[in-house]
Amino acid sequence: MSNGKNNRKMFPNPYDTLSKKTERSAVAVLMHWMREIIDEFNLDLGYPDVDTSGSDRKSPDIIIPESKRSKRIIMLIEAKQPYFNVFDEEELKEPARKKANIRKSKYFATTNFKKLIWFNAEKANNPSKFSEEEQIVEKIILSEIENIDLIEQYNYKESIKKALRYFLTKLISINTGKESEPKHPIDELL
Repeated sequence: MSNGKNNRKMFPNPYDTLSKKTERSAVAVLMHWMREIIDEFNLDLGYPDVDTSGSDRKSPDIIIPESKRSKRIIMLIEAKQPYFNVFDEEELKEPARKKANIRKSKYFATTNFKKLIWFNAEKANNPSKFSEEEQIVEKIILSEIENIDLIEQYNYKESIKKALRYFLTKLISINTGKESEPKHPIDELL
């Protein structure tokens, strides 16, 4: 038999008014802002979506279709809380790379709501040929946030939205060939 104290821990308090953002709810905020940016600046990208499932039964945090007329995924983003290392291989990069491959996405990114690291999937699939630095298309500073409950505070919101606008615009430019991916020393030899 268990005592009453243990039972109270198993069930949420229906009178608790404390509401905390989860990683998933913060990801939904990013998706919403990206959709607003796509509309406001008339960007030729599909609308980002959250937590979609594929044949692998894995759910990437965010997917971005190549255009509004296409279902082809151009970018997949995996997110973790701000205290995670955005370069974490086991928790972020490797799951994102695998999900990008299943969806045949050209790019994937990892984020902790402070930084967004954009990877070229083909290069990330060849770590013996391309160093991690060579796999990276861009490193983008989003904010200095430490607590995602504060993501909608003006200073964090504006910083993140400005960085997302840059990211989405650059994604289109690189994907359409208007701009090249940054050259790394090994790229210049190929």
